[in-house]
Amino acid sequence: MVETKKVLIFMPMSNWGGGVVEYVASLKSTLNQSIKFEDFYIGRRTAKLAGAFSAVLTTLSDVLRLIRKLINSKYDVVHINPSFDKRSLVRDGLFLLVLRLMRVKQSLVFIHGWNNSELIKVKRSKLRTFLLNQTFGKAAVVSVLAEDFKRELVSLGIDREKIIVSTTMYNNEVTNNQTDSNELSPRLYNDKFKILFMSRFVKEKGLFELLEAFEQIIAENTDYELILAGDGPIRTEIEHWISAHNMSEYIDLTGYLHGEKKAQLLQSSDLFILPTYHGEGCPVAILEAMAAGLPILATPVGAIPELLQCTYQQIPKHVSASNIKASILRVSQDRIRLKQLGEMNKERATENYSAPIVGRKMKQIYDQLSA
Repeated sequence: MVETKKVLIFMPMSNWGGGVVEYVASLKSTLNQSIKFEDFYIGRRTAKLAGAFSAVLTTLSDVLRLIRKLINSKYDVVHINPSFDKRSLVRDGLFLLVLRLMRVKQSLVFIHGWNNSELIKVKRSKLRTFLLNQTFGKAAVVSVLAEDFKRELVSLGIDREKIIVSTTMYNNEVTNNQTDSNELSPRLYNDKFKILFMSRFVKEKGLFELLEAFEQIIAENTDYELILAGDGPIRTEIEHWISAHNMSEYIDLTGYLHGEKKAQLLQSSDLFILPTYHGEGCPVAILEAMAAGLPILATPVGAIPELLQCTYQQIPKHVSASNIKASILRVSQDRIRLKQLGEMNKERATENYSAPIVGRKMKQIYDQLSA
């Protein structure tokens, strides 16, 4: 009988979901027969705990919890899921320092988000570069979401041999558990052109620029509909904006959706949009939209260009209402091209990004680390 491996996996506890939460959920559901996962929740526990002082106290509390856990339990792999941003580099750097001091060698760092502004700051500081190498650089394996990210870490001094280029994944529930791209239902086209935004509600996702662009479109042509699926800290602001601008007839706020409801929404939409200037890695929502056969309209940030290559339409990197409006109007005029892009996305997602495929690759990494 093969012994089940024990993995301590780091994740945020958030009522707003997010890419890491979705990734961990898919990973656990895929590997639950061969891996015993133990969750290690980090960061604020409730929306009430915010601000710098609370963040420091929470991080110190998390460090102490980690020390106690490592004293009392043994793990085959410790899997940390940071982003390359200031807060995460400090917080998760402390976790990695604890692992190093306690001689835990089977550590995997999977960098999800990527902030180029933070990268520039690290490059300009010898101290921060040194600290990065003494923490993140001491992990057994560092996983990133794009070749560009790997090159940047190598340029900062991290050993090329321990850096791998990986990917996040989508759960097959978004395709109603159909794994063959040829089995999926035909794309449903609507009387109104249905645009779907599905992500965490934060300003840096370009939400307010999207709302302004959509209002301008509706002023000229009411044959469009916008669905905002998700939640987050600016939801109340968005609700107030929709009400103040009398746009509730054209904009639908669904909250976070899962399972059949999410699958139905993806299948009934015409275009997935993500006008983000956030420090993106490989957004799970984009993978889900690809798997459902949706064409993608997004900014070329993070791992998105490498993920989609030539199968998506670009919003200019400088996000503005006028740029988003022009991009939507441009792509919505060519339904045949959108259908072709959607079919290409579906094929690419099915072959590369489904949970069973990505989960097997992660299982191999766990096996190598614990050998």
